[in-house]
Amino acid sequence: MDSSGQALSAAEKKLDGRALAFCRTWDEVIDTGPDAMVIATPHHLHVEQCRSALEARCHVLCEKPVSDSLADAKDLLDQSRDGDRVLCYGFHLHFHPGMLRLKRLVEERRFGDLLHVACHVGSYRTLTNSISRYQSATFGALLLDYVHQPDAIVWLSGLRPRSVFASGMRGGNRSPTSDPDLVSVQYSYDAPFSAYTHFDYLQEPEVHRYHLIGSRGSAMLDFNGGNLDIHADGQATHETFSTDRDPVYEREHQAFINTIDGRAPPESPIGKASISLAIQLAALSSLTAGQPADVVYPADA
Repeated sequence: MDSSGQALSAAEKKLDGRALAFCRTWDEVIDTGPDAMVIATPHHLHVEQCRSALEARCHVLCEKPVSDSLADAKDLLDQSRDGDRVLCYGFHLHFHPGMLRLKRLVEERRFGDLLHVACHVGSYRTLTNSISRYQSATFGALLLDYVHQPDAIVWLSGLRPRSVFASGMRGGNRSPTSDPDLVSVQYSYDAPFSAYTHFDYLQEPEVHRYHLIGSRGSAMLDFNGGNLDIHADGQATHETFSTDRDPVYEREHQAFINTIDGRAPPESPIGKASISLAIQLAALSSLTAGQPADVVYPADA
């Protein structure tokens, strides 16, 4: 389904000959009676469409974030708890070989105590690839587009920040653009741990890196370059991995199917997915107020 006639026509041409239904409206999608679906629409539509799909007894894999509102996310969490349909969210970094390697290294304590995680993501391509261009009209879209990074920090460290401080700007005069198009966020914790993220809609080519520092070692992951440099146990090692993203999404979708079949628990159910939403909404609040903001987590997250 796509409300854009141009995009839908392109999809029909590319997938010509396959037994697929092409729909222009959400009601047309529901009328096909799907057993499961993937939702990848603008943020503000996620809760409404997930709720509708669950009411139609459909399993759902929804792209991040859960919503642009914690209250709406809580309402959807309550609804999903009362049903028997699967509701998962698309945090594909959990299935990326480089990120999985980092998580194993942390769990094996190869770096000793994990003390710091820094993420740097910059991509003008995110704006130019957006068909709806909702980022141009939505303040703070940058933070909601990039909920992957705070989710990854929680996933790697097992820790949630107590508060955040965000600063940012709208720079340059490129079109399309977004406000802000550059944000830096510092996270504060009750534990001896710190984290930092940088997001922007400016860089070409895209930059996507993670830096982990522990009491006995460190690692640097270049997501797009396919390189992982590890410094641990007094040795430096270099590892490489494929930069092809299709297998990552295939593993994510297979995990969703496994959950539907009862073979595995959901990787990112709505409760876990709401954590990164709460963090980014606090960052948006901090950005607006110009001061640190406490993170308010849903009670069941």
